Order: sequence, then structure tokens, then C-alpha cells
Amino acid sequence: MKPTDVIKLRPVLEELERRGMPNYFGEQRFGRRNDNDKLGAAYVRGDHKAVLSQLLGMPDPSTDDAETARARAAFDRSDLDEAMRLFPRHHGMNGACSIA
Repeated sequence: MKPTDVIKLRPVLEELERRGMPNYFGEQRFGRRNDNDKLGAAYVRGDHKAVLSQLLGMPDPSTDDAETARARAAFDRSDLDEAMRLFPRHHGMNGACSIA
């Protein structure tokens, strides 16, 4: 990247000034589990364990299906291979990956 590349942003910034930025509600704002505030706070504190715990652990029957709840429980007990195996594919996990 060259310092002059910033000039390329001018049209984008002008368009944002003209049209504004979408401010959606629901998952985009609050998170799939309504926990973006907790995730953000842990991230800002630099508490990576809390971020991972919030994302992958702490099963919640009000939001998790049975398969996801089992995967989260496996993560909480540090059975990472089992958690990877159990997380439903729609969560974006790659079954070919392993955690060392």
C-alpha cells in the first residue's frame, strides 16, 4: 500500500456521507446469542480466553440446539477435538481442522 492509496477512499467516504451507514438490529447488532456486549468487553480487555469461552462454550438451551449445546459443553470441559467434531457445520467449523 502506498500513502497515495488513501485518495482512492475519497469516493467511498463521500458516498457514506451522502447515504449514511446501515444500522441494523438483530444478530448483526446484538450477536447470534445476544452477547456482542460481552464479546466486545472481553476483546477490549484483551481477555482472549473469555472471548473464546463466549463464542464456543457456555451452552444456552434458549438459543442452542441439542447438537450445538453438546459441542459447547465439550469445549467447556476442554475436550476440543470432541467440540470440533460436534459443532454443526452451519457454524462454519471445518471438520478437516484439528486443534493442537
